[in-house]
Amino acid sequence: MRSVQRGGMSILRRFPESLFVFALAAAVYLAVGRPPGTADTLPTALLPVLVLKDGSQRFDAYLPAIEAEVGEAYFLRETPQGLRSAYPVAPALLLAPFYAPFVKAAEDRLETPTEWLAWARAAERIAAALVTALGVALFSLLARALAGRGAALALTLIYALGTSAFSLQAQALWQHTFACVFLIGALLAAVTGKGSLRSAFVAAICLALMVATRRTSLVIALPIGVWMVLTHRRSLLPLALVALTGGLALLSYNLKVLGSLTGGDPSAAPFRDPEMLGTLAALLISPARGLLVYFPLALFSALGWWLGRRREGSELRTAFAIAVLAQILLIWQWRWNCWWGGHCFGPRYLAETLPLLTLLLAPLLTPEAWAESRFRRAGLAFAAMWGFLVHGIGAALYPAGGWDAVPVSVDRQPERCWDLADNPLHRALSAHFGNRARKPETVKDWRARYRGVPDCLTFASGDRSQVVEVEVRNPTERSWSGYPKPNGSRLMTMGWQILDADGPVVTGTPQAILKDIAPGGTARCRLRITPPEKPGHYLLRIGLVQESVGSFEEHGVPPASAELIRL
Repeated sequence: MRSVQRGGMSILRRFPESLFVFALAAAVYLAVGRPPGTADTLPTALLPVLVLKDGSQRFDAYLPAIEAEVGEAYFLRETPQGLRSAYPVAPALLLAPFYAPFVKAAEDRLETPTEWLAWARAAERIAAALVTALGVALFSLLARALAGRGAALALTLIYALGTSAFSLQAQALWQHTFACVFLIGALLAAVTGKGSLRSAFVAAICLALMVATRRTSLVIALPIGVWMVLTHRRSLLPLALVALTGGLALLSYNLKVLGSLTGGDPSAAPFRDPEMLGTLAALLISPARGLLVYFPLALFSALGWWLGRRREGSELRTAFAIAVLAQILLIWQWRWNCWWGGHCFGPRYLAETLPLLTLLLAPLLTPEAWAESRFRRAGLAFAAMWGFLVHGIGAALYPAGGWDAVPVSVDRQPERCWDLADNPLHRALSAHFGNRARKPETVKDWRARYRGVPDCLTFASGDRSQVVEVEVRNPTERSWSGYPKPNGSRLMTMGWQILDADGPVVTGTPQAILKDIAPGGTARCRLRITPPEKPGHYLLRIGLVQESVGSFEEHGVPPASAELIRL
């Protein structure tokens, strides 16, 4: 194989070094993390299993198991071909060949959709860590080509452990997990290829896959593509061919399968915010979602672009800066249902800008620039250490404390992103260390009264779920704390379970109460009940549970119950 030369050293000669970086990053990501719990990544996690086991992309048979785990399956769309994912399917299809031997080995011991969903969730955590580690290894090669060995080591460390690569992409199969890898791969091919048609085609394919994975990353792909054409005119043909064929394929899939050109992505519905300046400020400096809070090195990235504007590679750095600004403006001016990114850690919608912002630091890490200012060195070191701390907390502890959901969902009150006293970092640290250090505040008087549960629930053969609204009353003389507090109180939830003669057959995801209940007060919970697949007569039980303490039933309070019939 012919190696590509740049800077006196070939990519192939640096392969053992990049392999070591991959192994080290993968080991850290697998050792420090948490099981994925977000509903947004579930379609990508489960789709490779459907393709390999069932030979289709239909989620119909798995819907009861999905709703039992995450509630409403808002990420699925009803199509003439059955229930399909409304999110891009490219990442899952690319993962399928790597999943194949493991799915084959698991077929002998896994039978029900619930078991396969649990397996897919476990595999998701491993796949996310390995895909992100691959991106870090490619990033190390790219940083070496652009900044030299010494600076490349620092840049790779910052990207691997001081950005959302650690706290977000390596934890679950987000679209950003793949988009960042494709972006880095495109830049590596374009930078090291020296304008060859082969490297231009590789870069173009990577950019196309990035857009197919995360459609809004088009605003990042465009400046990179323009830079490729301005640097090497022969890149125009590969970019045009790949963009045309890839665009037609994507539009055809969306139209044929999902019934619209845009694909029906639930996160792609734009609207304007009457407080536009407030939205921009929140994207940059809010305690829960601010870019400069979670990656303060971005300030130094702007300085790096300014200092490097007259040095070699300034055109590429300008393309990086334009791409970053375009992504921020896209979220600000033409944005999704929620600029805060739903339930997540940090500024998720800006994840694709972080490899570029990290590379923009390179001019500040040259020996000459490093020796210029003691204050700059101190600022860089402090900002880098802050990033390591913040994203280490995100990787190891989030979502401890349940900041996204309690006391009220951030999707309902996004102004919570500005709360200095109660933010995801403080909540995660308090929940992990504070609650471990003190005895949980438990319910003293275990009594409760339930209303609203029907005597019988009947599910026809085609019914997937029903919603039951349960009212619970606090008949005691003490208030119930509905969500975690610094005094050690724990989350109060409403759980449900379906049993047959042999015991539990379906256990639903508990629904948080999300409010304090005063003496004599009431609270309502909407529970989505998913029945067993097997026809028969069952018993449905619904009752209160205090997290990490126990259920009210265990303390002598009978749960609300109903007969459940599956036809």
